[in-house]
Amino acid sequence: MTVYLSGPITGTSDYRQRFAYCEERVRKELAYGNKAPDVVNPTHLEKLMPPKAEHEDYMRVCFEILKLCEVVILMPGWESSKGCNQEYGFAKALGKEIFTWEELF
Repeated sequence: MTVYLSGPITGTSDYRQRFAYCEERVRKELAYGNKAPDVVNPTHLEKLMPPKAEHEDYMRVCFEILKLCEVVILMPGWESSKGCNQEYGFAKALGKEIFTWEELF
C-alpha cells in the first residue's frame, strides 16, 4: 500500500517536523505483519525541485505522484490549506481512499 501525506506547508515553519512525525507514525501503526506501507512525504520534493520552483510547480508534481498512491491521509490543518484542498479534490476525483488524521489516530 502506498500512502500520500497531505498537510499544510506554505506559511508554516515546522512542516518538516510535522511531516516526519506523521510519516514515521503511519509506517509503524499501519504496518501489516512485517510490511509497512510506503509513505510519500511531499516535503522530500524540496531536494528534487529547481530552486525557482513555485507553489504551482510543486502541485503539478504532487498530482502526478498522487495518481500512483492508493490512500491519502489528510493531516491536521488540511482544511485551511489551499494545496491540501486541491489534493483532496484531485484524490476524490480519482477515487482514492481518503482519511483524515483524526479518523486513523
